[in-house]
Amino acid sequence: MDEGAEIMVILLLGTGGMVLLASFIVLFVFIYQKNMQTKKRELVELELESQLKITEALIESKEQEQRRVARELHDGIGSALTALKMSLISVPMEGDTKEELNQRIVDISNDLRRISNELMPSILDDLGFFKALEKLITQLNSNTQLNFSYASGLDTPLDFSKKEALALYRVSQEIFNNIIKHADAVTVKVKDRIEDGQYFLSISDDGNGFSPTEEEMKKEDSHGLKNIKSRMQQVSGTIEYNNLKPKGTEVLIQLKLNHDSN
Repeated sequence: MDEGAEIMVILLLGTGGMVLLASFIVLFVFIYQKNMQTKKRELVELELESQLKITEALIESKEQEQRRVARELHDGIGSALTALKMSLISVPMEGDTKEELNQRIVDISNDLRRISNELMPSILDDLGFFKALEKLITQLNSNTQLNFSYASGLDTPLDFSKKEALALYRVSQEIFNNIIKHADAVTVKVKDRIEDGQYFLSISDDGNGFSPTEEEMKKEDSHGLKNIKSRMQQVSGTIEYNNLKPKGTEVLIQLKLNHDSN
């Protein structure tokens, strides 16, 4: 082999080696970046999971405290008011004065029962989510200026678990409170249905319209929105906000049914 051919072979081998080395470098960088993206994604997922667990713990702690306060109100103050009412029977006083005191005790007892029920609705355990929702809507119609309506698209009520029922009830409460405080609405329509093995609960109003962005959900003062999202995540449910035309908002709650329902 002459000298020119040897040089050509060396150049070809050198070029091939450089191309191969460059290919290895590109492959290494690609694999490194992919691994870094995977690690970053895993860290984000771990952080979200950690935040969710913290929120779940806070919600559970709040529920336990509300149960305790509800029991104290019912068993302690409620019993004391009943005893006071009974003791008035034997106390000599004018009829009008006695009747006025008796009515005041009745009013306080009713307020106490309402507050206790809001803290931990006994109807939720006794009769389930749907009866509790109907009662809540009836109370809101009586106590607010808004017109609430509930139209169920279910043939028969569903038998939700206690965890599911509580999550749906608390989320509904929070949404109703947000509408009352911020929406400047006149009417609120509540509807539900079953579709493709999932339960849908729609709460719509004719107010200002509200569709929170991811940035708004992350704000420190958006505890209500975070709690709503967390409660639905606890029962593998979702929630979305849709702006309506010409105005208003629909909040759509979606919950997968894990049992046979009609």
